[in-house]
Amino acid sequence: MSLLSAILITIQSVQTPAALGLPAQLRDRRFAGESHAFRLTMRSGEALIGTVHQKGVDLVIAIRDPKGAIVFEVDSPNGADGPEPIARTGGTYVLEVRPFEAGSAGTYDLAIEAPRIATKRDRDLAEALSLYLAAFRERAEALRLQGQGQFAASHRL
Repeated sequence: MSLLSAILITIQSVQTPAALGLPAQLRDRRFAGESHAFRLTMRSGEALIGTVHQKGVDLVIAIRDPKGAIVFEVDSPNGADGPEPIARTGGTYVLEVRPFEAGSAGTYDLAIEAPRIATKRDRDLAEALSLYLAAFRERAEALRLQGQGQFAASHRL
């Protein structure tokens, strides 16, 4: 494959995020292994609160800042069914919905509340969710290291 062909394939596989007006209710969104991306804009101090309800497929939900850096990512330990919570405060973001396992197909519902001024509870929820997810990822990494024999038996989680 030529370099030009590789560049064209890469460009074709990058999805331009669709603008998503808020509030949003998307039902039975289907995908076949690809990621879905939505551009969301909220004024400073507004809250983004919502859920992605998985239907038979394990999804990862990411929120990226305008530079593309992931500022929030969730893959709850609920498998292929159930809600993935979303919580963030003010800004312009790209909400990305992608399958945990590449090539997985399935459906999901997306529900996001109307923008409103973020309350202390909203800010606390966003922070708590971020801390929970960070701890969950660190626990998974600790279990992986333990499985490789890199932790003494007395340090089991």
